[in-house]
Amino acid sequence: METHEITLPSAADLPRGVKVVSVLVYVGVIVATLIAFRAFEPHPPHILAQVLLGALWGVPAALIVLALGFVYADARLRGMNAMAWTILVALLIPGAIGFVLYVLYRRPLQAGCLQCRTAVRETANYCPQCGAVVKPTCPSCRLPRRAGDRFCPSCGTALD
Repeated sequence: METHEITLPSAADLPRGVKVVSVLVYVGVIVATLIAFRAFEPHPPHILAQVLLGALWGVPAALIVLALGFVYADARLRGMNAMAWTILVALLIPGAIGFVLYVLYRRPLQAGCLQCRTAVRETANYCPQCGAVVKPTCPSCRLPRRAGDRFCPSCGTALD
C-alpha cells in the first residue's frame, strides 16, 4: 500500500475560533481607533480617515492571529506539541522570530493512512488507529521495503 503526505493546513483547517478571533481583532482595532481619536484628539480627522486608519492597523493584528492559528494547525499535523509552539511563537512575535524558529525546527509532515486518514509517524510500518499497512515490510526480516521490490533489499528473501 502506498503512503501519501498530508497537505499543509489551509484556511479550512484553521480552527473556527481562530477565524472568529481574527475578525473580532480586526473590528476591535477599528473601533479602538475611533474611540482613541474621540478621546485624545481635540480636532479628530474626518470619520472616514479614522476608519481607514483603523482598518490599516487592523490588518497586521488580524494576520498575527491567523499566523498563530496556522502554527497551531500545522504543528498538530506534524505530531508536535501544538499549544507549546503556538505560545512560543506568540511570545516571540516581534520581528517574527518565533515564526522563523517554528519553520526551522518543525518536524517533517507525517504520512497518512490511506484507509482511515490518521497521521502516522515516519518510522511506523502500520497505522496505529486501524492497523493497515502504511509501509510494506519483508515477511522474513520485517524491515521496510519499497512497493514493487521483487527481493528484500536487506535479507534477499523473494517477495510476492
